[in-house]
Amino acid sequence: MDAIEAAMRHHELERAQTLAERLVAKYPRYGVAWLWLGLIARESNRLDEAEAFFSNAAHGEWPNDPHGQSKSRAQLEAFLRERGVASRLDDAQQASASPVVPVSPGCE
Repeated sequence: MDAIEAAMRHHELERAQTLAERLVAKYPRYGVAWLWLGLIARESNRLDEAEAFFSNAAHGEWPNDPHGQSKSRAQLEAFLRERGVASRLDDAQQASASPVVPVSPGCE
């Protein structure tokens, strides 16, 4: 996780993405890994991917952060508002009841 954060701070998006993809491959329900992929995709202007990754983060497990899921749902809601698709907020608000969407990282 620290390596992903360091890569992001240095704007090494490809490295950050590779590290986050490895984390998702090993722990597919780990919310924070999906959140990193969402942040990377947003920074890379891959907005449809970012939305899917943020959704996965909101649906994921956050074993080390009891507020992680609610923070990731808020991130998704803010992203949807940013994109002007606030009508999808109802789906974002239902995140806790849905399983992780099987979106493969690196699909461009």
